[in-house]
Amino acid sequence: LDTRGRFDLPNDGVVIGLFSQLVEHKGSLDFVSAAHQAAKSDSTLHFLIAGHGRASFLQRLREAIASGAAADRIRLVPPQDEIWPLLAAVDATAVTTLWPDPLPRIVMEAMAVGLPVIGYTGGGVPEMVVDGKTGMLCTPGDTDGLAAVMVRVAKDEELRRQLGNAGRERSQRLFSVKRHVDLIEAALQSAAISAR
Repeated sequence: LDTRGRFDLPNDGVVIGLFSQLVEHKGSLDFVSAAHQAAKSDSTLHFLIAGHGRASFLQRLREAIASGAAADRIRLVPPQDEIWPLLAAVDATAVTTLWPDPLPRIVMEAMAVGLPVIGYTGGGVPEMVVDGKTGMLCTPGDTDGLAAVMVRVAKDEELRRQLGNAGRERSQRLFSVKRHVDLIEAALQSAAISAR
């Protein structure tokens, strides 16, 4: 299955994805700004954005995409029924939320399939992603820092592999269904003992 071809992406480039609700506080405009900066330093970089949003914001996003160095390397696609084809098409996943999001699901999904996570330190992200070990993070709103991370990850295949493998291991240890069930059972048992 040509997953990248489905999204009009080259097979020989490095692709960074942003999969999110497309609203201002999710930081997609920051992602596009950083993509334009990063594209000037690395000709192999491509970008994939997927999600849903209001028509007025999508128009702003399209205008931002068209106005910089990565204009022909950013694909904006409609929301997909499943996240997995999107994740299969990219080499790293970005999380650029400007408001604190306590538990972004995309982080767990990306880590589960061995993708490095790059992006902002807002909300619960630093508790999920170990900066420099399972991903690379910078301060919310720091598009220069985000661009630098994009370039570093794009240029170093071994780094992407190491971050992705460590992320998968962390995901299995912390975010698996088995661990969730074990924690719930332990809480119920504790509550039952306390009620006696």
